[in-house]
Amino acid sequence: MRRKEKMVMTPQRRVLLEELKSSLDHPSADELLERVRRRLPRTSLATVYRNMELMASLGLVRKLKGKRGRAHFDGRMEPHHHMRCALCGRFFDLPHEVEGLSIELPGEICGNKVLDWNLEILVECSLCRGGN
Repeated sequence: MRRKEKMVMTPQRRVLLEELKSSLDHPSADELLERVRRRLPRTSLATVYRNMELMASLGLVRKLKGKRGRAHFDGRMEPHHHMRCALCGRFFDLPHEVEGLSIELPGEICGNKVLDWNLEILVECSLCRGGN
């Protein structure tokens, strides 16, 4: 993750961030494009990819590696972890209080400063299992 630098807030970037921050899911660039086009109909997929990559590199959003390498994005920047369905590829935030799960990392490992980390648990989601 790069140090936060200044970024010009274009109308497309503002709408992308608003859509991502207001969503409870972890949309792909295609899904974000669908949402953004409701407000900015002439937005292209290339614009979404380019701007999401920029915002992820600046630490404004999280980029998650999904099924078959497909990128998904998370607007929630406070520390949290994820579950990913091995079948459909959906991402879910891992609840903070999971019984029996306690993970803390030191600030340094083997002489390397820990900047950030992410835990991902593969699951079979309730939707794929036929639940609600």
